[in-house]
Amino acid sequence: MGGRWSKRSKLTETSNRAAGRKARRSWFSGGRALRNALLYTRYGCAYTAGVIRSFRHKGLAELFESGVSAKVRRDLHTRALRRLDALDQAVTLADLRVPGFDFHGLRGSPQRYSLHVNGPWCITFEWRAGDAWRVDLEQYH
Repeated sequence: MGGRWSKRSKLTETSNRAAGRKARRSWFSGGRALRNALLYTRYGCAYTAGVIRSFRHKGLAELFESGVSAKVRRDLHTRALRRLDALDQAVTLADLRVPGFDFHGLRGSPQRYSLHVNGPWCITFEWRAGDAWRVDLEQYH
């Protein structure tokens, strides 16, 4: 071909590029652990164990592990996942003071904290010894 591309080689290259994009997308549709491992490997960070230790809401646990759940409203998925990722990576409670999260402590015993998701929906959790316990999705009314 002498430096020139035939029409067929251009089509093959284009389809290979599209297949590569599709493969990358399918990696990120997998479980949360796989996504975290890929991101940390890519950016050269050391992976530390997550902070979330237990869930009260089964649908929220399913959403966190797989990225989808029929037990959580579809319009809450993206915002809830963003907050769960932040919670899982937090070292201290101060790490959760991000604009838009409306992070605050709740009254009562045991001490619980809240991250605003959307409308009346909040993610609540207990913070013990640097870990989040009994993570729940609650509707405030």
